[in-house]
Amino acid sequence: MLDNELTVNIRIDMHEEDIISLYQTFEELPGYKKKDHNGSVYWFGTEDDDIFVCATFGTRGLFLESELSDEDWFVWMSIFLKKMTIALGYQVKII
Repeated sequence: MLDNELTVNIRIDMHEEDIISLYQTFEELPGYKKKDHNGSVYWFGTEDDDIFVCATFGTRGLFLESELSDEDWFVWMSIFLKKMTIALGYQVKII
């Protein structure tokens, strides 16, 4: 497994209906597990597990980190970017 990290152009300061759509789409992504009390969202597991993806909001946008193989990360991120672009109505991309 390899550590993967990146930031995408999804900012927390969006309209409430977009935030609702964002979190609904999070739940539709492969491997969705939970949103914790700090607002971090997890897929496949948490940092305590062998594999996981975690999303948190940072100053530049939505920060994603994972412990997945490069191939699995590429496939998951491709799905993530497509679904988020549709849900939010603008091209979500890596920044």
